[in-house]
Amino acid sequence: MLFALVALFASPVFAGYTETANVQVLDSQLRPIERAQVYVIYNLNKEYGAFKTPARETDPQGMAKITFTNNEFTIGLVDYKYKVIAQYMNATNEIEVVAGDDHPPVLTVVLPASVLSVTLKDQFGKPVVGTVEAGGIRKDTDGGGYAGLLVAKGSYLLSASALKASKEFLVMVDNDTAKTIVFRTYTPKVKVINDNGIGLQARVEIDNYTISSDSSGIAAFPKTAKMPTSAKIKYSNIVAQKSVNFEVEDTSLVVLDMTPPKISNVRAFYENGIVTLSATIEDFGPFASGFGKDSQFEVDYSVGDNKRKAFMYPLSDKEFQAEIPTLDASSIVYYTIIVTDSEGNSNSASGTYRVEAKVEEKPKVEPPKKDDTMMYAAIGVALGVALLGAYIYKRKKDEEG
Repeated sequence: MLFALVALFASPVFAGYTETANVQVLDSQLRPIERAQVYVIYNLNKEYGAFKTPARETDPQGMAKITFTNNEFTIGLVDYKYKVIAQYMNATNEIEVVAGDDHPPVLTVVLPASVLSVTLKDQFGKPVVGTVEAGGIRKDTDGGGYAGLLVAKGSYLLSASALKASKEFLVMVDNDTAKTIVFRTYTPKVKVINDNGIGLQARVEIDNYTISSDSSGIAAFPKTAKMPTSAKIKYSNIVAQKSVNFEVEDTSLVVLDMTPPKISNVRAFYENGIVTLSATIEDFGPFASGFGKDSQFEVDYSVGDNKRKAFMYPLSDKEFQAEIPTLDASSIVYYTIIVTDSEGNSNSASGTYRVEAKVEEKPKVEPPKKDDTMMYAAIGVALGVALLGAYIYKRKKDEEG
């Protein structure tokens, strides 16, 4: 019994305390700061010394509650002082408190923070709903396109995203700052037609969003702030990736050229060992794709057992020509003209040409004609002299008689 009483009085006596700190973090305008980190540094006991509590995050009212215990067992060595530290982004502040009932029920820590007010609008001044972020603080805008970010003073990369588009700006916050961000919005419409201008009911896909076009060929998409640059078109057995542009107006025209080019007026002639093959090649339709750098103008031909390929070259916008060499002046040329337009539509025309070389006739050699001009001239002179002599003789006779 005696030993029990001695042991009882020899047991250490708890001399410390338990404190609950109700902390509110405010900015200089006394606005609550949400998501601030709050912790307490206090003296745990004589042997251990200073101890830091785990941090608590403030709620939307800027409040955080921390309960901690000083477990000192020696009366007179209890340290009742502790510090409350609040951190928010790059801002930090602290207050010193004495445990007990003399301090206010709510401990206030003020941090240098300001409101970065962000408003999202379109090019017409109408609000755009989206998300804004700065310094790790992220908020959705309200129906008016507004979001307020409470941030510590400093420089921030402000990002805003809305309608599948995003923008970034570098902003400096010293005091309450307002920033308006304008998103150029589009209400894209894709009109799908064939090469004759007739609307097609097709499946149109833009940015993983697919809509069927109506009877006039129009597929209307929701408003977006990211201008589409291409659309995938599915019609019948055709799948095509097409460029679209909505910079000037909200409707972009897409043409599916499904008509192959026409080959006509094929003709050939032979001269000096070359068969010249000509043709009229046209891609009809007011919206036809026409011909481009990837279009094909070829001739597959064979002369005897020799199979070859020739390329046609343009003589005008629709007249094309190819040259097929052959040494046999009596051979038959089998040919196939192959043509594709810019859309890849292909057409061909086949035929044969029998080479018939012209036999050149030698010109007839005629003997040179005899020139009697001098003879006739001599006769004429002699006759004239004779007549003149007869005339003189007759006159002398008349004078004598």
